[in-house]
Amino acid sequence: MIPIFFGFDSVIYNRDVVRDVDVDTWGLIFDERFAGKIGWYDVAHQMFLAGGLFLGHKEPERMDRNDLAEVTKFLISKKKLVRTTYRTFSECVNLMASGEIVVSYAAVPIRSELQQKGYNVTNGWPKEGVLSFSQNAYIPKDFEKVGYRAQRYKHDAGKGICEQPDQGIWLHGVLDLGDCGN
Repeated sequence: MIPIFFGFDSVIYNRDVVRDVDVDTWGLIFDERFAGKIGWYDVAHQMFLAGGLFLGHKEPERMDRNDLAEVTKFLISKKKLVRTTYRTFSECVNLMASGEIVVSYAAVPIRSELQQKGYNVTNGWPKEGVLSFSQNAYIPKDFEKVGYRAQRYKHDAGKGICEQPDQGIWLHGVLDLGDCGN
């Protein structure tokens, strides 16, 4: 397994609007004070994980049926507070930039883009825990059949180096799998 990129998800908020509240909690995206100004990510498992953390499940990825039923009931009860759900990062950026929402579940690139555009937003550090992710690539067992780039990667990875990263050898070697003998 080769990590391609990694990061974390958290709560982002507009500093000009969100004041005098605990911003270091997932509870911000469930807070009645921001009814009609909350954005949720339209990915069920992410919202279940955030809701699970908020409700005290230290490892929400290990919730059982009863725990999931509890989180489902909680999320349904809070849905009335949500202005909208978004499917893409750019949707969230636009919703925050327009002021249509002032708090949201979000990944770091959303916050970064808004800050680069001059918006006074930041992310909280939920005391319940942040949700981390990594996007990985895998080298299949038959990767030798892929060709030079994959073999070059195998060679360089064995040394712990990649001599020509500007040519994308490591990326192409993993993702341009070609025929693989199938």
